[in-house]
Amino acid sequence: MKDELFCPKCNADLKKQFGFYEGINVWICEKCGQTLINPNYPDDMIWYCNRCNDIMNNQAGWNPNFHGKYKCKHCGAINDLSDPDDYNYEDEDGVVHFGNDPDEIIDDDNLSGDDLKYAKAINKNKNKAEEYLNDNDKLGKFLDDLESHLNSKNSTKGLAYIPVMISMLRSYYNGSYKEVPYKVIMAVVGVLIYWLAPVDLIPDFIPVVGYVDDAAVVSLALKLIKEDLDAYKDWKNRK
Repeated sequence: MKDELFCPKCNADLKKQFGFYEGINVWICEKCGQTLINPNYPDDMIWYCNRCNDIMNNQAGWNPNFHGKYKCKHCGAINDLSDPDDYNYEDEDGVVHFGNDPDEIIDDDNLSGDDLKYAKAINKNKNKAEEYLNDNDKLGKFLDDLESHLNSKNSTKGLAYIPVMISMLRSYYNGSYKEVPYKVIMAVVGVLIYWLAPVDLIPDFIPVVGYVDDAAVVSLALKLIKEDLDAYKDWKNRK
């Protein structure tokens, strides 16, 4: 991590980002998504949980030399770290990451059939999701459009978690709720872009994939992020 504690890519003040502390092993800048590694950390590999996408390097008791079955401290998922070469990638800065393809919101390598089709429907929105998350004005306008559509007739039929996703994104946007992995927020935005697509005049036909039902896309996402959405609901109910 840079001594001045500012992101070298976008110059964001890391000290103001929720969850950041001096000495953290790995940090993903909330503003631009840049991966930062503490220069004193003895490893240049970044491990993401295959379920919740939390950075396991930062979890208590993490051993960078461990290879085997590891239980994520964030969600409890068991991650098999015995053969990392099966799912690693190297980013443009030469940093090796394990667990998720950076070109995908949802890792679809092990999916097939309808689940693969639904994942592709979400992943096609990755660039737009990043654009929104890196521009507060665009994200604010997107949220306004979502909330307007939410109030339209039958807009949430069969999609009970859509209001929760919109509420969580609004709380994330205004800074009141940051206790969520960046990849989960990416998934939420990717799903909401697809949900809003008909109103935005973006056809829900994907080359090769075909037409995909909104409820089916949300159903796949819930398999991966429902725990985070429920955690947000609990947080909101406690306020």
